[in-house]
Amino acid sequence: MKYFFILLISLLASCSTSEPDPIVMLNYSYSQQETDMIDLVNHYRTDHYLASLYPVEHISALCKQNNDLMIQTGVPGHHNFQYRINNLNRIGYTKVSEIITYNYSTNSSSLAAIKNDQRCLDMLNNGELTSIGVSLSIDSNNKKYYTLILAK
Repeated sequence: MKYFFILLISLLASCSTSEPDPIVMLNYSYSQQETDMIDLVNHYRTDHYLASLYPVEHISALCKQNNDLMIQTGVPGHHNFQYRINNLNRIGYTKVSEIITYNYSTNSSSLAAIKNDQRCLDMLNNGELTSIGVSLSIDSNNKKYYTLILAK
């Protein structure tokens, strides 16, 4: 009888389902530089016979979160990228790529750096992509942090 009770409790515990918290869609207001960066990316893509990417505020807000972490830690990187992937997967995106650039003075130089890195270039040239998020942040030392997320 004692084992039956333990078995029953373990079955009840393992059968309970908890729904993940709902995704709150985030708003984002683009700066002129961010809008220009989206235009540069889309100009590059159309010049290479790829579809333009649609800017999505929610994705850009996630980019901003990464920029904030990079500035806070002083380390450029893909901080908590898996969180962003999971977040975007839950709202229907099946492919998520992230590109960061750091300390480039212009959008053009940042895009040139992306095109000079084969992994980043492959992401940019992915013909399946539909959406883009962009955030540009500047730290107290006037260094620029770009995060771009490309998604389908």
